[in-house]
Amino acid sequence: MMRLPAPATRGALLVSLLCVAAACATGAAAWFALQPATRDVLVADPRFALLPLLAASSVALIGIGTHHLLRRHVGMVPRLTHALDLLRESNPSLRLTDEAPQEVTRSVNALAEYFQHRLGTVENSIQEATEALERERDLLAALLAQLHEAVLVCGDDARILLYNPVAQDLLSREGYGFVGLGRTVFTVFRRSVIVHCLERLSERQVRGEAAEVRTTISTRDGRFVHARFTPLAQGSLRGFFLSMTPADLPEQDERGPQEAASHTANDAMLRATHARAALALAREHPDLAVEDRVELERIADAETLRLGEDLTTLRRLQKEERRRRWPLEEVPAETLTDALRRRIEPVVEADVTIDIAADVEWMRAESYVLSAGLRFVATRAREQLSATAFHIRLSRFDHDFVALDLQWQGAPIPADLWAAWEEERVQSGDGALPYTLRQVARRQEGESWPLHAPGARWLLASSALPPSAEPPVAGSAAATMQPPARPEFVDFDLYPATGVTDQRKRPLRELIYTAFDTETTGLAPDSGDEIIAIGAIRVVQGRILSREVFESLVHSKQPIGIESRRIHGFSPAMLAQAPRAESVLPQFARFCEDTVLLAHNAAFDLRFLERQASPLGIHFDQPVLDTLLLSALLYPEKDGHQLESIAARTGVSVVGRHTALGDAIVTAEIFVRLIPMLEAKGIDTLGEALDACKKTWYARLRY
Repeated sequence: MMRLPAPATRGALLVSLLCVAAACATGAAAWFALQPATRDVLVADPRFALLPLLAASSVALIGIGTHHLLRRHVGMVPRLTHALDLLRESNPSLRLTDEAPQEVTRSVNALAEYFQHRLGTVENSIQEATEALERERDLLAALLAQLHEAVLVCGDDARILLYNPVAQDLLSREGYGFVGLGRTVFTVFRRSVIVHCLERLSERQVRGEAAEVRTTISTRDGRFVHARFTPLAQGSLRGFFLSMTPADLPEQDERGPQEAASHTANDAMLRATHARAALALAREHPDLAVEDRVELERIADAETLRLGEDLTTLRRLQKEERRRRWPLEEVPAETLTDALRRRIEPVVEADVTIDIAADVEWMRAESYVLSAGLRFVATRAREQLSATAFHIRLSRFDHDFVALDLQWQGAPIPADLWAAWEEERVQSGDGALPYTLRQVARRQEGESWPLHAPGARWLLASSALPPSAEPPVAGSAAATMQPPARPEFVDFDLYPATGVTDQRKRPLRELIYTAFDTETTGLAPDSGDEIIAIGAIRVVQGRILSREVFESLVHSKQPIGIESRRIHGFSPAMLAQAPRAESVLPQFARFCEDTVLLAHNAAFDLRFLERQASPLGIHFDQPVLDTLLLSALLYPEKDGHQLESIAARTGVSVVGRHTALGDAIVTAEIFVRLIPMLEAKGIDTLGEALDACKKTWYARLRY
């Protein structure tokens, strides 16, 4: 990269050239002021040939002396100013060397020693004042590490304020969402699922019931978890707790129903065999005595009766197992119908009427899944049967079940069409759910079928008595649930300090960044060079999260250039088993989503990403900050803005240079130290930083 001279250097050169031009003009004026006869005499003198050489030497001495004087003394003020800014804002250990005359350097360095000493004293006081808090955090970290269930604590904007390692292991999956501080929980779960559960939680609070919702929800990649939602309301914090366990892993004390069901099934098969053998024996021997035939009939009747009892027990055990794996909510009739209406009205583009029988008050249902099923049927009926005027009706079916009818004006559902619908995966508002319409009914412990009139019916398990409506007693788990914490996984300062939603207007300290770097086969993306390594680390509100990193090699068929190989050391053998860009780039895009990108000489890395990600339908459209441009903005008097130079000025140790993750970490550490300096220049927000960077000379670079 071409290095542009610093402003002081350029100014000194310009003034020196002006002095040289003035000397030349003065000499020329003096020469032409002589009389022609005098000039002829001088020209005739043999020593005249030395005069141009003497004049050129004098002019050169004037230029060099002027340049040295100006660069040394006139440029001292901006150099000294920037050095003092750097010392005050980011690097207290910095000392002057040749920025100023010796006397000034000695005085400033003595002042810097005193400043560093006083700063250390203040920092020690702060450290002592926070030691008690750190001990509490360490204790909470130990408790968090012992939890066997996954825990997320989210703010009212659904961003993660806390997570534990179990949650990270359970929810983070290759190709899907990442769990991390400041990330939205919607990257892991569908928005409609979380919103529905929070609405249920709010409704329970309004009714004065226990403030929790227990349900089974699915992640975006189709895995199920048992979830428990409880509210977060502590001081200025508002949000919710979400604790989870895998739904497909039985707990140690829950194997009993499965074993009992297995034994019952074996007994039922044995009784069926006995009854069948008795009947077969009676058929094969028609000449049996009457008393023998009566005995065989008695055996067949007894075994058949026991078989019926075993089948009843087996069905009960299966239902208990289903309840264990897919726990249903106790839902009031009005709450359920209101939720159904909210989900259906947007797709039918009309009001939905409701009718609830007087003897229907409570029922058990998985309300989110059920509402998705009814929304799916309403959508299909509107599209394929021209259905209008939708109506929801709840009525008593029998002692154990409530009938939920979705009715409409139009054509009824043909049997073959309903059979086709039952095999389709249910579409919710934000994608397909991992089960079919038939499975929706089974998850409610009931059945579904089309009505003879236009409509469809679902049977829901009836709940004879409502659950306790008493509020939780102070000190109970529901009332006093305290979030476990650990420094790596918790940061309640993430709770929004301002109400600003426009990212460009938000302070730099409040934003979430992804610092990244790439290694490539060469320097020319337009000539076919490709990415062979990507590394990234998250920076959340000025804090570098060392556990939230992304690092991957990338397979490439493009040969690695000799110069590039000398820089980063990658060989074709090291990349032979690496995943391809088609796999790595979507994961990297998910890691970066909803953050500000941060890189050094970002134009280079972004050009490579653009070339390889665009054919995959991936675009990195978020804002980008470049430490190269920020350095040029903050240090216009400096000639070098390489990563090592900026690191040296800001006191950042360079480790792992020319590895993608190593350079990303250095970039992140540099940026964190540049934030106070940007604020000192009046650059507080992302928009101000982006606009200021565009005005630097380096912003013109293209690759």
